[in-house]
Amino acid sequence: RRVRRASRPLGRWLTCTPASATSPSPNRLLLPAPTRIRAVAASKESYLLLAETGQVYEGLFDDAEPRPIEALAQARCRSVACGEEHYLVCTFDGIAYSWGRGADGRLGHDSERDVARPRVIQNVSRVVAVAGGDDHSCVLCADAGGVEGSEVYLFGGNARGQLGTGDRYECLTPTRVDVGT
Repeated sequence: RRVRRASRPLGRWLTCTPASATSPSPNRLLLPAPTRIRAVAASKESYLLLAETGQVYEGLFDDAEPRPIEALAQARCRSVACGEEHYLVCTFDGIAYSWGRGADGRLGHDSERDVARPRVIQNVSRVVAVAGGDDHSCVLCADAGGVEGSEVYLFGGNARGQLGTGDRYECLTPTRVDVGT
């Protein structure tokens, strides 16, 4: 990805290329000045941008301007992730949020209901990173001593055993998985 100053002083352009073969040319996304992007996460049709300020923007690949996620405006985010139809974010305060399609429990909210706006994932703390798969999610946490990556929680679909729980049952809430640390 390349970031360069726009010809207009209104913002910055971020160039991204959609995966669609029907649209081979890159799209340009206008961001408010002086936004610098720290991380990008993408699904088949949408994306999240994490600015250096901790603000998160969302958009569809055919959008010209990503929109800030107002529900996270007061949070300083450190990690973003996209699953196939769901999104995850964690903050520097160790809080994880998810929203989108809730099938198979991939949001970790103890249900399979869809959630339209970011919602706190309960029963995890000291979150340092998030990841999303097609129908499951992962939350990486620090332990009580502050060692990052010491605890791993997974939830969502498990038809192929992708959660590492030793069975093939979906998990609607974050389930700690032993990673041998």
